[in-house]
Amino acid sequence: MVAWAHGFGVWLYALAVVLGVAAVLAHLVWVMLAFQLLGAVFLCYLGTMMIRSGIGSQLNSPDNPASPPLVEGGQASFSSTRCLSDGFFIVFLNPKIMIFFLAVFSQFLTPEQSLATQMAAAALAGVIDAMWYALVAMLVSYGQFAQRLQRHSGRIDVFFGVILWGISLTILAAVMIEAI
Repeated sequence: MVAWAHGFGVWLYALAVVLGVAAVLAHLVWVMLAFQLLGAVFLCYLGTMMIRSGIGSQLNSPDNPASPPLVEGGQASFSSTRCLSDGFFIVFLNPKIMIFFLAVFSQFLTPEQSLATQMAAAALAGVIDAMWYALVAMLVSYGQFAQRLQRHSGRIDVFFGVILWGISLTILAAVMIEAI
């Protein structure tokens, strides 16, 4: 339930960005360039933070992480209302989500896209988010997987940080080529 509420919150942010960015891009072409550049810089920042975190966790204690295990023996019981509100407010109270969608969607939006395409992009973001978090919740419910994930979390952070850097550099190269 938390995953689906989180996905709903992501959908709302994605919808706001898609509709707002499309409206601005229809009138101000230079704003598109600014969004692309700022988006690429933001993705670089996220990648840098992931790489630093991953390297830091590997240097501090690669074999015996200081953080508590992801899965403890007992299960907590939460009401449906609490699960739904937690999932939604995790997203809704995080303005970085809006910045993230500005960074990502500014690379793909064009003023010529139909409203249906824009709505589908926002819906896809919400569905993928909900499915991803539901999958993660199910996987980390299994003790051995959670222990492996925790043991390799530093390497995973570095891997995805490098991917974000690669995406950022690709975006910057495309913007520079388009400007020439």
